[in-house]
Amino acid sequence: MIDNAPDCYVMSSRVHGMGLYAGKNFVKGEVLLDMTPYRKEFYKIRYDQLNEYQISRNWYIQIDDENCLTFDRFSKFGYLNHSRNPSADWLVDEYLIIAKKHIKQNEEITVDYRLEQKPTRKNWPDWI
Repeated sequence: MIDNAPDCYVMSSRVHGMGLYAGKNFVKGEVLLDMTPYRKEFYKIRYDQLNEYQISRNWYIQIDDENCLTFDRFSKFGYLNHSRNPSADWLVDEYLIIAKKHIKQNEEITVDYRLEQKPTRKNWPDWI
């Protein structure tokens, strides 16, 4: 397995379940998580075709109103939690998560993934 976020670690989160934390101080614009090793394993899929496992682990990234990119492999990416005041941004076209601001060592790294439209399925849990 490739560690695509070597300066980050996973532990219990105050936000939800487990979270991704900074193992060092990061400056704005610095790469936190690099998905490029998995670039060839990403594939395009419609939201309504995502399976429960992919959704519950946040194994997808929105690319337009109906489609997303996903992959079927473990990554620290799945431990990023949501915040309306996130510390990180997704650069989807570059397969990177970067620091949106200065992030202190041991601070949880968050993204605002609820800017994305929910997949079109019935009876989704409220946390999606």
